[in-house]
Amino acid sequence: MNNIPHLSILLGISRDVTGRKQAERQLQFQARVLSQVDDAVIAIDTGGRITYMNRAAERLYDTSWSEALGRLDSELFTYQWINPDDERNAWDALRSSGTWRGVVLHRKKGGEVIFVDETVSTLNDADGRSTRMLCSLRDVTAQRRAEKELRIKDMAIASSPSAFTIPGLNGRLTYVNQAFLSMWDYTSPSEVVGKPVKELWHDGKEAMTILQTLLETGRYTGERVGRRRDGSTFYTMFSGNVVTNDAGVPIGLAASLTDITDQKQAEAEVQAHNRALSVLNQIIGVSTSATDIDEVLESVLAGTLTLLDLAGGGIYLIEPGKQRARLVCTQGLPEGFPKQPCIPDITLAPYAASPLPGGGRWNTASVRQHPDYSAREDRRCPERGPA
Repeated sequence: MNNIPHLSILLGISRDVTGRKQAERQLQFQARVLSQVDDAVIAIDTGGRITYMNRAAERLYDTSWSEALGRLDSELFTYQWINPDDERNAWDALRSSGTWRGVVLHRKKGGEVIFVDETVSTLNDADGRSTRMLCSLRDVTAQRRAEKELRIKDMAIASSPSAFTIPGLNGRLTYVNQAFLSMWDYTSPSEVVGKPVKELWHDGKEAMTILQTLLETGRYTGERVGRRRDGSTFYTMFSGNVVTNDAGVPIGLAASLTDITDQKQAEAEVQAHNRALSVLNQIIGVSTSATDIDEVLESVLAGTLTLLDLAGGGIYLIEPGKQRARLVCTQGLPEGFPKQPCIPDITLAPYAASPLPGGGRWNTASVRQHPDYSAREDRRCPERGPA
């Protein structure tokens, strides 16, 4: 120092900047973290101007940090509140707690509207004054659309006139719609959910066999007989399939059911009607070709037994007085079956009081008289005899 001319004193000042350097490194680290997170992050000062934007925000709003820095956030997007009170509630929450979260609509500068799950926090200085807001933003448009589609599907299934159920792979019900409850005569899903499917069918063992077939083949369709809560049965058309996830792994079952009881009854009535017509045609054919009354009676009785699906029976003819009737023809009666050759009074019980099919009752006009038989003295009932 003695070599420096005119220098008598050297004054040096030093300052410890360790804390500042550490703070800078911390800020740099935080900036790197924010730049790599999937959610968009934007910092806005009290004037509404952008002071920071990470890469996810650049992608979301189709801009760059350099272009957005210092610009108003409204130049990137504008808010559209979903509910009328949302904006007021958001500001109230920020003033009271310093943070708010909700779903809002953002209209981007290109006109596209997106759903955004937004979390806003206020940043304060050392004196506790709010200096800026930090916004974390996530585009949930696809999620909201998927939720809407699911709600529509749920409403469609719930209000469908066809019964619908979702059993688990273990064969226990996890969901039923209102039509299912009505079909099985239940009032609440809680009465059904958790039940094994076999309890809802007339044949529980067969139901478990069908369940196994469904699990093995992935699909089953067929007519089944259901059993209501009160034990009554009904016919249903069952169509079920295995539900799989995106990887093709079974995660549950789904089934739709339609009550076909009326259809089955109508089919049975048509079959019975066709059968009756066939038998009547046979009777008419035999009657027109028969040579005597005995052959006619035999053919009529045979046709009637076939029509009623009976093993045996007989025909009584009413005598002219319309009070007595005589047995004139029998078929298929077992050996030893007690026959009553004569009914002395058909106006008495049980003949007069016995109901006829369709709601009518037997009377003296219920059996047609035949003059060939009523004219034969040897075929009439005796004048006196046991009742």
